[in-house]
Amino acid sequence: MIIDTQEPDTLTLDTVKKFLLIEHTLDDELLNIYIKTSLAVAGRYLHQNVLTTTYAAEPKELIDIEYGIFLTLPDRPYEVEVEYSVGGSTYTQTMRYFEGKYVYAKGQGLLFIDVEALDYAPDTITGIKALAGFENADDADVITQGRLFLIGDWYKFRENNVTFENVLPNGTKLLFDLVQESQL
Repeated sequence: MIIDTQEPDTLTLDTVKKFLLIEHTLDDELLNIYIKTSLAVAGRYLHQNVLTTTYAAEPKELIDIEYGIFLTLPDRPYEVEVEYSVGGSTYTQTMRYFEGKYVYAKGQGLLFIDVEALDYAPDTITGIKALAGFENADDADVITQGRLFLIGDWYKFRENNVTFENVLPNGTKLLFDLVQESQL
C-alpha cells in the first residue's frame, strides 16, 4: 500500500497570522513550525491522517480468502475504489464506508471487503484505491479551528500550557472530540 496522493494542508501562515492578529514577519518561521506540528498533533489525537490521502494497492498486496479480501491500510478510508479487468475491459466499483460493504479494523490496520460486496470475482481485481481523511467539510473546518486554538496557545505561552491529565487546551480538545464523535 503506497500513498498515491495527499492533499496539501489548507492552514496557511497568512490564516494563522490573521487569527493571532500578527502583522510582523519576525515569528513566521516559528509559526510555520507550529502549523506543521499542529497537523501532527491533530492526526495523533484523532488517530488518523487529517489530510485527505489516497492509498493505492496492487493485486499482489491483497490477501484473498473465501469470504473476501484483506488489505493493510494505515487509515480508515471513507471511500474505496476497486478496479477490475474482465474480458479485456476495465471496470471500477466505488464503495462508501457508510454503505457497510467494507470494514476497517483500526487496531490492526486492516481493511476487509466482503466478497458479496464485489461486483466481480476477487481474481479479476487489478487495483484498489482508498481515500482516507475527513470527507465532511464541516469536520475539516472544525479541525482547522482546533489547530488555530492550539497554535494560539503555543504562541501565547511559548510552551505547553496544559497539565498531564489535559494534553490539549480545552477549546482544541472540545473541537477534536466533536470530530471523533462524528466519525463513529
